[in-house]
Amino acid sequence: MNREKGAVMIGTMNGFSASGGMIGYLFLLIAMCSESAYAITSQKIKEFNSAEKTYAMITSGMVVFTGCALIEHGIRGTLSEYLLLPFTDSGFLACILYLGIGCSVVAFFCANYAISIIGATRRAVFAGLATVTAIIGGVFYLGEPFSLLQGVATVLILVGAYGVNRRAG
Repeated sequence: MNREKGAVMIGTMNGFSASGGMIGYLFLLIAMCSESAYAITSQKIKEFNSAEKTYAMITSGMVVFTGCALIEHGIRGTLSEYLLLPFTDSGFLACILYLGIGCSVVAFFCANYAISIIGATRRAVFAGLATVTAIIGGVFYLGEPFSLLQGVATVLILVGAYGVNRRAG
C-alpha cells in the first residue's frame, strides 16, 4: 500500500495540471488497469511457459498495431512510404529493432518469468521501483530538482517494496 501512496504522491505533486489534462490521467488509469489484468492473467495461465506467453503477447501486439498502421497509411495514401521506411531509414530500423527486441521481447519475457517465479504481487512491487529510478535519473542526468515531497514518496515506495518482499520471503 505504501508503494501506491508514494506513486500517487509523485504523480500528483503539482496537482492535476499536467499538460495532458484529465484525458492523460484517464489513459494512465487504463494503463494501470491493463497492467494489473496482464499480471493476474499471466500468473493464472500455468499451461504456458514464459516464452510462449511472450510470443503470444508480441505477436498479438504486432498484428493489432501493424494493422492499425496499414489502415492509417492506406487512408492517407502513404502506404508505400510506410512499407519502405525500414529499408530507407537506418535510424528508424535501429529504433524498431531496439524497441521490438530489447524493450518488448526481453522485458516481457523477464516480466512473465518473474511472475511465474515470485507471483504477480511481488513482481508488481518491482515495477513500482521504476518510479524511483525515473526520479533518480531526472535528478542526476537531467538536473531536475528533488523536493522533500519526492523524498517522502520515494521512501514510501521503497518501504512498501521491502515490506511486501520481506513478508512474502
